[in-house]
Amino acid sequence: MSKTNQQSEILLTTETTETTETTSTTQTTETTPTTETTLTTQTTPLTKQPNSRDCFVCGVENDHGLHLEFYETESGEVVVDYVVPDHFQGYHGMVHGGIVASLVDEVLGRVHMGGPEETRFMYTAKLSVKYRHPVPTGKPIKIVGHAQNSKRRMATSTAEIYGPDGKLLVEAEALLIDVPPEMLKDVDLEEMGWKVYPD
Repeated sequence: MSKTNQQSEILLTTETTETTETTSTTQTTETTPTTETTLTTQTTPLTKQPNSRDCFVCGVENDHGLHLEFYETESGEVVVDYVVPDHFQGYHGMVHGGIVASLVDEVLGRVHMGGPEETRFMYTAKLSVKYRHPVPTGKPIKIVGHAQNSKRRMATSTAEIYGPDGKLLVEAEALLIDVPPEMLKDVDLEEMGWKVYPD
């Protein structure tokens, strides 16, 4: 794998703010604390992961795909910086919910993928997505994946999508199952175009 010079490592910041509400009938004022999770960054080297040729999410030659590029941090997280094109919108200016699920689904699996010499390919057996806020098209977002538990044939992971201002937009978690070895024994990764492409 190749390394970029400097990229961004993820730090989460939870802020508690106070919201003041005044009711017109009683003229009483109530202050309610609210909690928001935001994202900040610090500079650290990242390792680029392989892409394939035809995959909808990572395929470099798929004319209708998302063309995501994935980077692994030294702590094992997987991060993606991306701007979703307008043609993947549902409501105007908002990424379609199915596309949002595809964005997190790929990252959720890649946190357990390992290196190119011993790649762990997995199916998503269960995917749960919490849509907190709309994901915008045409603006920079960040997708972050985290490995959780890993057993012999199964694993779990979590992921988030953050908006241009670092606001948490989406949370997701997945149960993953290894692709059976018999399905991979005749797969030619070189034919799939599975490799690290230069930036």
